[in-house]
Amino acid sequence: MSNPTPHTKKEGWSQEDVAFLIENYGKMLQKDIAAHLNKNVASIYNRSSILRNSGKIFIKDFVPWPITKHGKDFIDKLTEKYKEYGVAVCSKEFNIREKEIFNIVSAMGVKRSKKPIPKTNYRFDTSVLSKPTKEFAYFLGYMWGDGHIHKTRSMIGFDCAFDDLSSLYSYFYIFSSWYSEKRQRQPSRKNGKIPKPILTLRHYNRDLYDYLASNNYASKSGGSANCILDKLPANLRSFWWRGYFDADGHISFSKSKQFQKTGGALSICSCFDQEWDFAIKLMTDLNIEKYEIEKSTCLKNGSKSVLVIRDTLESVKFLDYIYLDFPQMGLGRKFYVYTQIKEYLEYKIKNPHLFTRKGLK
Repeated sequence: MSNPTPHTKKEGWSQEDVAFLIENYGKMLQKDIAAHLNKNVASIYNRSSILRNSGKIFIKDFVPWPITKHGKDFIDKLTEKYKEYGVAVCSKEFNIREKEIFNIVSAMGVKRSKKPIPKTNYRFDTSVLSKPTKEFAYFLGYMWGDGHIHKTRSMIGFDCAFDDLSSLYSYFYIFSSWYSEKRQRQPSRKNGKIPKPILTLRHYNRDLYDYLASNNYASKSGGSANCILDKLPANLRSFWWRGYFDADGHISFSKSKQFQKTGGALSICSCFDQEWDFAIKLMTDLNIEKYEIEKSTCLKNGSKSVLVIRDTLESVKFLDYIYLDFPQMGLGRKFYVYTQIKEYLEYKIKNPHLFTRKGLK
């Protein structure tokens, strides 16, 4: 029978170890201190907490970890570049991941330099108020979904995904000029992923603001769009709906199952109190019967109201209507899905023997 292994007692903290920790804590990384003293990082953390509480280590004397890791000169250059240009530029120039850039500037307490947004010298063609164009009608629809106006400063603005909004900017520029800025959002606290950048657009014009405010845009969350739709000529209302669909609409398509059954074939999402009378009127005009208005309340994602069309052919009626004229204007990714659906339906009509109720055999 073998003898049991004798219990080895961990070495305690000597006066020399404590003196070294006090001298170097905040100047060296904790893992480097642990390696020098032949201890684990948890032990360094616990002992430093005791020393901080006793007043032997002062937080004001600490050197932030980015400086101990990269050096003061490097951090100074990085933070100055970050203030002016943001995360994406710093990541490429210094060859550091964007997530670590965020961690560094957060530890250093550095924030982007906020440039004052000019509030004058914005071009706006007032003739579109009395004689709307297709671009202006599309803008009004997109504005109803994703735009916002400031009730006291006559400001009109968007804060949307950069890829989407940058592709629409040229249509807005036809009748107006805008201040634009690309911004990078902070990483997610849950998984650390960096969200896609957003584009900020701002426009200051009293005539446009008054026009929007008088047509319920100041209270569009929960309001009705009938007021603005009644002012648009019948041939331009489809452009308004295309803009609204590009802002708040969603379409899903699968060749194997026609449409995703769970999420709905076509949907437009809004706030919980949204008045859908203007949408119900359109469904009636287009002879769309198979639609639903669903309301849900969720603590995690908030409350919402969704207009859903799950039937394939009924969805195509709506899409045919909004893409009737000048289909290239708008978000190309949604128009592409529409063309895929049309091609699929044409193929299904020509080859009915290849299909079952659920889709392709």
